[in-house]
Amino acid sequence: MPPGVFTRSVGMRLAIVGTAHLQARGLDHGLDLGNRSVDILARVQSSRAKDYVREFTDALAPWSREPAVRGFLHHARTERGVTPRPGGFRRPAEPHSARGGSGGRRCCSYCAR
Repeated sequence: MPPGVFTRSVGMRLAIVGTAHLQARGLDHGLDLGNRSVDILARVQSSRAKDYVREFTDALAPWSREPAVRGFLHHARTERGVTPRPGGFRRPAEPHSARGGSGGRRCCSYCAR
């Protein structure tokens, strides 16, 4: 498949899977996926894609004081213009494992786990 095909879809899926990892308390892997998502979506003009990145930033609430999270938020703000929702972060609904996480096995096609 040529580069740039389905760019928006790939970026949005990375944000969704990254959010799921954050909900399962996987900060490092979640941030890796979130950064990849922002890098890909920086070339895309889409309010829907921006919303998925915003959902990801909301899921970072438990780690809001971590330097890596602050770095990501700066990156998301400068590349996509995304900031956390007014009034602060919103808590995630349920962890990834509650939606069918696979223990130690690879959980999805976007994860190396």
